[in-house]
This record gives sequence, structure tokens and C-alpha cells, in this order.
Amino acid sequence: LFLLEDGQIFGCGYGQHLIDDNRQNAFVPTRLPIKNVQSVVCRNEDSFSLALDQSSNYYVWGYLQNEKVIPLKKIEGQPESFVAASVMINKSPITYGLTSTIHVLESNDGISFSKYLNNPDNYDVEFVIQDKRVLASKCYLKMASEYYSRMFSGDWLENSKVVIKDYSYHVYYSYLVMLHTGHIRIDQSNIAQLVDLANCYGEQRLMKLCRTFIRNNLNEQTISIYYPLIYRYQLDKDDEVHDKL
Repeated sequence: LFLLEDGQIFGCGYGQHLIDDNRQNAFVPTRLPIKNVQSVVCRNEDSFSLALDQSSNYYVWGYLQNEKVIPLKKIEGQPESFVAASVMINKSPITYGLTSTIHVLESNDGISFSKYLNNPDNYDVEFVIQDKRVLASKCYLKMASEYYSRMFSGDWLENSKVVIKDYSYHVYYSYLVMLHTGHIRIDQSNIAQLVDLANCYGEQRLMKLCRTFIRNNLNEQTISIYYPLIYRYQLDKDDEVHDKL
């Protein structure tokens, strides 16, 4: 499997079911029809693969142990990790080393506003992050975030381009997706930047999710990783985090 920086994914070899010609094995890397892929997992012992996209959707394809072919499909039910997704396919959990943890924000009305993100027909501000562009609506961002409400009501009122230098594309895009869909993926690779972003932007919802992630993953093996964040951003004010220290 080959996951590119732009979220495209290619597969080849045994179990890489091709959609276009109905063969099960691909001898050259072939693009799979999933967009904005963030992570992908597979194991030598298994013949199926799992992928996670930016909107926290999981996908599966390949073979099961009974040789049943699984064409590429989205997994229903909103699993919260690759392990949870594997249970829905394999009936028993499969661990893939350090798996990603997903926290889901529940919006009050349950409505996704993803149509206001990266919509070339409806945008008035462009975020530039590591030479990549993300299109958005100022009006929606002002409603979704106090930080953006202040930004686009002051000196940035007439500005149509915002250059982001302090955060990676994947982290900042994940934050924008959270504001539009209520979903965000938090794992060990992005927790430091997300905590800093939440602190700088005064984003209490995101900070709460970051504290929850650290609390759930704090142990003797990870304390050296998370303690600098806990100390710098005073996350030990959370009683459960404090009790684990």
C-alpha cells in the first residue's frame, strides 16, 4: 500500500481488489477510489486492509480468512479506531501497533456543514498551509469559532487569504474539518500541535478532547511523551490527569 501526502492511496499485490476490472490481485500500484486518506493499516497475517479518511470514515477491502472477497467499501457504525473497525469485519479485534484514537464532537443539531469547506462555488477566504490551499466561508467560521469571529471582524475583515505557518497542513485541516463536521482524529503524532492550537485559539472544545486523549493514553510508557504537554499547558488541572501523574 502507498499513501501519498495529498491523501491518495495506491495498492498492489495479493488482496488488493480492483474496482475497475474485478480482479483480486494487482501487479502494479493502482489508485483506490478513496479521497483524503489519513492512515492505512494492514498485516502480513491478514489479507484485508483498512483505511481512514479525513472525515473519520473507515474503509475495508481484501480477503477474509474464509477466502470471502471484500470489495472496497465504507464501514458503517462509526468505529473509533482501527481495532474497533477490525472487530466489525473480522469478529475479533486485531491490533496494529500504535493505533489512532478518534474523538467525536457531537453537534447540538447533528448537522454537518462540510459543504462550506473546500467548496469552490462558495468561499471568501483561502487558507494557505505548506503550499496547500483550503477554501472556507468567513460567515460560517465566525459562527463556529470565537477566534475566527474576532479575526474576520477586525483587521482581517477584507482579507481573503490567511497564511498558516505554525501548524502542519494535516493538523490545521483536521481542525477545520472539526469545525465543519464535529469529527477530529487525535493521535500521538498530532496531539502536541493540536494542544498548542487549542491553547492559542482559545478552543475549549478541542482542548477538552486533547485532555481526554492524554488522560486515556497516559501510562508508564507514555508519561515521558505527554508530561511536557501537561506541564506546559497546565493540563494537570484535570483531576483525572492529575491522579495519573
